[in-house]
Amino acid sequence: MSKKLFSDIEIQKLKQNSNVRNVSPRAITYSDAFKHIFVERYLAGE
Repeated sequence: MSKKLFSDIEIQKLKQNSNVRNVSPRAITYSDAFKHIFVERYLAGE
């Protein structure tokens, strides 16, 4: 786990991203749709 804490400004910017489900000062949770696309592209060699 990272020791980096997100600032309030960073949290607000991340919450505007449609791929982000939730943000806390310590972690980002991505949407299931984003995770699915990420894995498909990763397996395709991107």
